Amino acid sequence: MTSRQHRAAHTISAQQILAAAALAIAAFVVLGLAAFTRPTTRPVMAKKAYTEQVSFGYRAQAPRGPVYPGGRVRTGDAVFVRLVQNVRVRVAYRLVTAAAHRISGTQDVRLRLTSPTGWSRSIQLAAPTRFAGNQTSRQVTLDLRRLRSLIGRVQRLTGAPAGGSYTLTVLSRVHLTGTLAGQPLSSDYRPALSFQLDDLQLRPASSATTSTDDKQNDLRPSRRATVAIPARAPNILSVRGHSLPVATPAGSRSPVFCSRPPRCSARCAAGAARPLPRRRSTRATSS
Repeated sequence: MTSRQHRAAHTISAQQILAAAALAIAAFVVLGLAAFTRPTTRPVMAKKAYTEQVSFGYRAQAPRGPVYPGGRVRTGDAVFVRLVQNVRVRVAYRLVTAAAHRISGTQDVRLRLTSPTGWSRSIQLAAPTRFAGNQTSRQVTLDLRRLRSLIGRVQRLTGAPAGGSYTLTVLSRVHLTGTLAGQPLSSDYRPALSFQLDDLQLRPASSATTSTDDKQNDLRPSRRATVAIPARAPNILSVRGHSLPVATPAGSRSPVFCSRPPRCSARCAAGAARPLPRRRSTRATSS
């Protein structure tokens, strides 16, 4: 290769290097302008969770004997209608959340009686009662004698065969209003507990083959929900599939982009990216 060819090759290489450098500088300028024109954070909607919990229970007085040695009927026991006339049902409500809240509401309790043929009737057991705070409870009475008398009249009027099993459903309606984490909250929760009533006994609707965990879920229903809250999140600059957090260096009002997001994205997200420390200049002293 002649000297002229060597000079031409070096000239081409130098031109390529300069062109690449110019492109890199232009890319950094574009990124810098994009970062400068973007705020370091963007509006998002965060979520605060809360859980509504209800606990059902029932009890009754009964004659002491081989059926009820202690003279008491407790939650989960079968209630034999020849021995027990009234059953007390308790419905307790509670809202659980880690967020600040201020709530109030109303609670009422109704009974729905349903026949095997599809006939049903709703009976109010407790009128709506106001409460303040995150919990409340009500107690209502199931008068088994009156309920069986009503069932007998329905059977005679409709011609339905006697001895069928009727479903008794205790419905608790809790209507809630207020604020949670500074945001409006409105909730309407209607959990229910069902029994089967026949000529022999009143028993929880859960069958004998139902697991213990499922029975507990029937007695303690709950539901989880969230409230949307306005918040701020770190802004991201996307470049060809790569995400670069936009950050504001300490002591500066101008945003920049971070070229090493895997290492310092958390610091950038917090606005804690710092400029490199300046080197102190030292002067040599002549001896």
